[in-house]
Amino acid sequence: MRLTKASLMLACIVGTSAASATITSTPHFVSAQSIACTYGLSSDDLKSAGAVLEPAPRPNAIVRAWVDERGQIADTVVEVSSGNPAFDNLALQASRRAQCRPFTGVDNQPVAVETNFVFNLPHAGVTTAANNTDSAHLPSFPSGGTGPSLLSSALPFLPGKPLDAAELANRLGIPADSSKAKLLADWAKKLTADPDIQRYYFSRDSNPASAGPAVLERALGVLDGMARISQQDRDQLMGLTTLALNDAPPDCGGLKNLQLITSHYLSMDKESDAELRAQLQAMFNLVKQSTQTTPLPQVTPGQRLRGQLALSQSIADALNRDPAEADDLGLLTSGRQGELSPEAWCNAMRVYRQAFDKTPRQAREWITLAELDTSRRSAALLISALKKLASAAPRQPASAPKVFDYAELVRQRVQPNIVWSGKTGPRETVVEVHCTSSGSLESVKIVRSSGDPVWDKAAIEAVQRSDPMPRDENGETPRSFTITLRPGV
Repeated sequence: MRLTKASLMLACIVGTSAASATITSTPHFVSAQSIACTYGLSSDDLKSAGAVLEPAPRPNAIVRAWVDERGQIADTVVEVSSGNPAFDNLALQASRRAQCRPFTGVDNQPVAVETNFVFNLPHAGVTTAANNTDSAHLPSFPSGGTGPSLLSSALPFLPGKPLDAAELANRLGIPADSSKAKLLADWAKKLTADPDIQRYYFSRDSNPASAGPAVLERALGVLDGMARISQQDRDQLMGLTTLALNDAPPDCGGLKNLQLITSHYLSMDKESDAELRAQLQAMFNLVKQSTQTTPLPQVTPGQRLRGQLALSQSIADALNRDPAEADDLGLLTSGRQGELSPEAWCNAMRVYRQAFDKTPRQAREWITLAELDTSRRSAALLISALKKLASAAPRQPASAPKVFDYAELVRQRVQPNIVWSGKTGPRETVVEVHCTSSGSLESVKIVRSSGDPVWDKAAIEAVQRSDPMPRDENGETPRSFTITLRPGV
């Protein structure tokens, strides 16, 4: 179970596709001090996790909590990961035990709110300081929930699974039987025919004990491959994220994660064949280089600093043109994205990306390689900790902490009830669900239409057929949440 959780975490570092059901919130955000909440880790919590708490990329975990009108915790989710799955899980469990007083609104009536609980990782500074002495005092990049801010290109296939070029074309908005679809099909054949790629990504591992570590090693390989390819190829791949970010709605669909935004909104139907060909070649080079063992390029502390100073100047220029963005950019770059609304986060990230794109080319290279190095160190720490954990208790996987995924429970309940015979194109409907604490459906309504009324109706009916909704780990169903539904997912 620990290896499975860590695989999901590390997949977020290098990019992954989005789940089809997500839990989001509508109450406004207030600080935990303003609500008067009592929370924390007990000594039993820390003893249960033991030595695996030590290696982690961040010194703390931040948990977003939904507090209802009675002051009770309705739901929790890790907003900013420590990079240590065991500690993140302890933070989630402790958040669900939090005791809060009801928060009074402007009309002196209790209202539901959101807040953040911060949990400090014991001894984390000792571990990270030894590995990051050359960058500890540099300005930080915007912090995603579980991944880096600039390096969000995901592999367009699942290792160990057949590569379906037709399905990929549909996901990227490329019409079937078009010249672009043929380019994609030729690229898929070239990818699967390469012996190094075939052995590293598409061969199946029949040994369950080594399957989990293999996933982690492949993810680390992608970070290495990103460092080995040329700057031109990196610019091509990072440009895909900028393209998706620009095509996303003003609030980025409620997402605060560049990997998920790229997965949701990247469309290549408006590009030329030449642009697509260059991007596919860059992706091939990334996959190929991730299988190699050639030395990685190095960035000196001075180059890191010069890159950050150049980026800071680009951000200053952006703020001179639009001073109103200063506060939102300040929250974004300090890792406090949980305090931003989805629309504010999305707009601030666009400003940040535009500033990065206008930074001189050599400085961008230093910034990107430095971020790759930081991400690689974080991933290597996680892999090392998991290998120690697996070797210490190879026959007791059941003792590992279990992370409860309510969004996945909802997806499993609703997905089989979708009745849809139309096309599985880029349709996405967000519905708001209200339930009793026992799961009985009270109401369901569309909060963002797909633009296709027939599919919207099918989405509503699928939720209605799913009554009652599953219960969360605390034995109760959240009173309200949203579900994102797509055909064929």
